Amino acid sequence: MKLNIVISTAFQDAGDATRAIEIAKALKKYQPSDIDARMIFISHGSKFEQKVLDLGFEIYRAEPRLPGVGLYQDLGMTITNLVGTEKLAEEMIKGEIEAYKEIKPDVVLYGFWPMASLARRMINKEILGICFVPLPLVSNFFDVLPDVPEQLKIFSIFSKPIRLWLFRHIPNFIKSRVTILRQNNIRHAVYKLGWKGEKLVNTFDLLKADLTIVNDLPDYYDQSKFSSNVKFTGPLFSISKINETIDSEIL
Repeated sequence: MKLNIVISTAFQDAGDATRAIEIAKALKKYQPSDIDARMIFISHGSKFEQKVLDLGFEIYRAEPRLPGVGLYQDLGMTITNLVGTEKLAEEMIKGEIEAYKEIKPDVVLYGFWPMASLARRMINKEILGICFVPLPLVSNFFDVLPDVPEQLKIFSIFSKPIRLWLFRHIPNFIKSRVTILRQNNIRHAVYKLGWKGEKLVNTFDLLKADLTIVNDLPDYYDQSKFSSNVKFTGPLFSISKINETIDSEIL
């Protein structure tokens, strides 16, 4: 059976790009004998393109074409927005939609890349989506956090039990609407493109998937609090080809 897998992520970011490459390598290595998986990476411009080609995977060069330098240079990323302008966000989503229409994937595998999640849901027949992220960025995120995010510096003056108690008594309605989670440029852009799905409130809605793979240590979380479509795989690192000795403390 032939299977088209599109892999789409923030290909300007080393973390997301290398995680995507390691997942693709594992899929290729462990695919069942009766499945012939074709894996196509979506790129809007990236220094990782050649690595993907060297590994035997395909590249689909989507519009708009960007320099491929980094997230800040290519996307104009800010503290609160992955994509710096609404216009660019709209172009990125349109580029993903056009790519999927041409490739006709059976599955879209994506990292922290809302454009892929939104585009796959805007195709006439919604495409199966699998999201991989280093944190469980799902709707009940705030209920399962092992500690308060370090970015919320005001909480750091308290001991862990106190800051968790304070944090958990802030209504989720408020927490889910903090500026950093809103991604306004992407949300406004997709509505302009005719989004007809459920209301998009924040990042959790933008990354929604049929299966979410969390590349974090399972021991940090009470897995009983997650739905069955959230799976913890442990951290995922880029594997060096050099047989080098790794410090035992790091291991």
